[in-house]
Amino acid sequence: MTTYATFKEIIYTNIARDSSDAAAVLLVPKAINYAIDAAAILFKPPELYTTYSMTVTAGESSKQFITKFIDLIDIYNVTDSSQMLFIPYEALRLVVPTSTKLKYYSMFGDWIYFNAAPTGDTSLRLGYIEYPTELSADADEPVFSRYDAYIVSMATAFCWAAFEEGDAIEVWGKVGEALGMSLMKAAQAREVVAGKPILLESTTTGALAGVK
Repeated sequence: MTTYATFKEIIYTNIARDSSDAAAVLLVPKAINYAIDAAAILFKPPELYTTYSMTVTAGESSKQFITKFIDLIDIYNVTDSSQMLFIPYEALRLVVPTSTKLKYYSMFGDWIYFNAAPTGDTSLRLGYIEYPTELSADADEPVFSRYDAYIVSMATAFCWAAFEEGDAIEVWGKVGEALGMSLMKAAQAREVVAGKPILLESTTTGALAGVK
């Protein structure tokens, strides 16, 4: 995998500057981390999929999910051994099932709203996509691979934008767009294999967004 130091060397070369340039030293590291975040949000690499345990205490009908996340994939009710189903927030109060158990949920910002307030403590397991850890040391590597070319093109475009080089921005932006399209097709294929089309939010938040 590509190290942070290697990414920086490539970007410096692309923008014809080096580590003796104060502006470049400020921009390049940030640009790389911004590009990594962009790749994570756009392609949702499987390396970023993780779980989080949450306890909903008796009487609670909502819970704040304070962990920074890209997307919430699913919620499993461990206490009642049942998969919870997603309902759009604007419809939750219109189609609330008559149940005292947590079976349905909605998201509004970083708050999770449930169909009921449980009568006893309920353990949930949340499957979600986390943000990648920011690179800081030269030996650091992104947690996911396969997107180096996209990261390089986007970081380069960001730097050219900061230096107000319009022609270079356009060129590198087109490179990133071309690379992104092919990588997006791969991400879509992974979501199809994973069964994502059966999820309501898939076509609006995932790589399958806009796919009919």
